[in-house]
Amino acid sequence: EVWDDIVILNEILYKSAAELKESIPVFVLFRTKETKSDIISAFDEMENMKNNFSLAYHECELQNDKVCERHKNRAVLLTELATYPYFGKPDTNNMQKFVDRMLQPAFYELESRVQFHQMMEQHKIQQYFMAEGPNMSLFETELAPIKGQFIAAFFQSKEFKFTAFRDDLQISFKNATSLIEFTAKNAFPVFQKLNDDNLHVLLSTFEKTAIFVTNFSNQEKKLIKTYKEKVFKAAELQKFTQWGFGYLNFTQYAKFLEPYNSQTPYVLLYNTAKNLTWVVKQLENQTLTQLLDVKEAEWLQQPSSQQKQQYSRLQTQIKVFGYVKAAAVTGLVMAVGILLKKVFRKGKPELVEQNDEKVEPQKEETEEKIENEYEKQLKKDEAEELIEKVEVEERDEL
Repeated sequence: EVWDDIVILNEILYKSAAELKESIPVFVLFRTKETKSDIISAFDEMENMKNNFSLAYHECELQNDKVCERHKNRAVLLTELATYPYFGKPDTNNMQKFVDRMLQPAFYELESRVQFHQMMEQHKIQQYFMAEGPNMSLFETELAPIKGQFIAAFFQSKEFKFTAFRDDLQISFKNATSLIEFTAKNAFPVFQKLNDDNLHVLLSTFEKTAIFVTNFSNQEKKLIKTYKEKVFKAAELQKFTQWGFGYLNFTQYAKFLEPYNSQTPYVLLYNTAKNLTWVVKQLENQTLTQLLDVKEAEWLQQPSSQQKQQYSRLQTQIKVFGYVKAAAVTGLVMAVGILLKKVFRKGKPELVEQNDEKVEPQKEETEEKIENEYEKQLKKDEAEELIEKVEVEERDEL
């Protein structure tokens, strides 16, 4: 089932369909109001509604009524519907399943399907859910004008209600994933401008939401542990990196790291380091050998045929590099030895002594040595060029 992984925060639990419908305009304010004060007011309003709905649900819960469970389902579904347009592009297949499930009256018990469609039409959401799936071009067109203003207000306003944002929008795995995608794509440049208090709240928000992201495999869990232990050691970013690179599915995270569409966590990490300066800073103390160890451990767990080929090619390059380097060093040592031998011989009287019988043979010997040294120097130059070529190919491969 699509909703098996959904986790509902206690603060977002509604008592009735009437109260549920009243919550929609709060989210729609993002489309209709553009100033920072309007956005802040919208979250203030959400904060008040959250308190009211939370109290109403707890009263309902005390009655031990099965109706409460249906109200919780309605709350999750409608909140999903309201927040999807603002926090990243969802998966098309999952979104279609979401819409199909929403349109089942037995599951979503409003007065009628007609009323539900009227609600969607009223809030300009119906266009987003086409029969074939979401209209992504329309989605991008509508979302683009609001991104900059929302991000600016969210990350730069001292009055902003972080608690309202955390409690009312962090609903499920899908929303959590979309949120981190949206944040990573738009807001990383302003992270450094946050004061310590706001940054602490933001990190706590991600850490809290990460608890609810559960649909990753055992394979991913092992990789998560590997990266947490081997790569992200910076204490001040530990909470955030656990969220951004641990609990989030690596493949999903790779989708928005354009132009790098990475297929493995290692390559994703490598490309991320080239794009996000704060990651680069955390990687400065990591050597290539350590990163290769991580890559090797990852690939050897469940390597694909392509990964095996890449790994084999990488190992071959390393071996070739070693052979070439050894040959170059050997050639260099031999050349130095010949030069030293030549100097040593020049210092001996019998080699300095010249007569008519020895002049010609000595000239021929000297010319032969010069020719040999020249050939060795050419080989050395070729070896150095090959080393440089292998290093370039190795970097490109990584």
